[in-house]
Amino acid sequence: MFSLLFGSKMEKDLKAFVEQSPDVVLRYKDGQTVIPSRILKVFRDSMTIMGFPDTLKQKEIHIRLQLNGVGFDTVISKIGRDKEGKVLFYCKMPERLLPPNKGYRRFVIHPNGTARVLVSTNRGEKSLKLAIYDISELGMNLVSDSDVGVKIGTKFYQSMVTVGGGQAHLVDMQVCNLRKGPAGVMLCCGFTTDPRGLSEMLSAASGLAPKPKPGPKKK
Repeated sequence: MFSLLFGSKMEKDLKAFVEQSPDVVLRYKDGQTVIPSRILKVFRDSMTIMGFPDTLKQKEIHIRLQLNGVGFDTVISKIGRDKEGKVLFYCKMPERLLPPNKGYRRFVIHPNGTARVLVSTNRGEKSLKLAIYDISELGMNLVSDSDVGVKIGTKFYQSMVTVGGGQAHLVDMQVCNLRKGPAGVMLCCGFTTDPRGLSEMLSAASGLAPKPKPGPKKK
């Protein structure tokens, strides 16, 4: 009765996460296909997420929040489109939230990392060198100061990613959101395949990220 009036804890938790960052990564149950997306709206017993035009292989999907790695399983109950024609997935509210993978963390490394990406323009492809603001096992946020327009859904194939003075790695990713950040316009990207050099990049990032401040000493 009270959940009908005031909403469930699950609804409140998801809304709080989405307010901080709506960016997510979707996977089918087989774990092979990775699709960057974002949660658009959380309702009492359902949610709307940004879909994709490709043929849906399964209705059962696993979602992980890029914010903190928390995940959940859900079912796509309906497919629709918004006023601009973009695909929407209407999903059931999950039964429970799953903890992030052990050691999950997003490392802020700006300005000690770069991603060289190719962007299609009216004059052909243009190479852009963008700074990496932060990186996690699910994706990265890039800082854009270019006048070349990048839209939600833009895919970056075979991007050359360098963290610190380490080796460059090839990464496939997709822009799932655009927002203002502390260093400029942020291209919120999710990996579309698991990068081979991800562990090396995260290890380098952990050495570059600011160390957490120690808590107060116990008396």
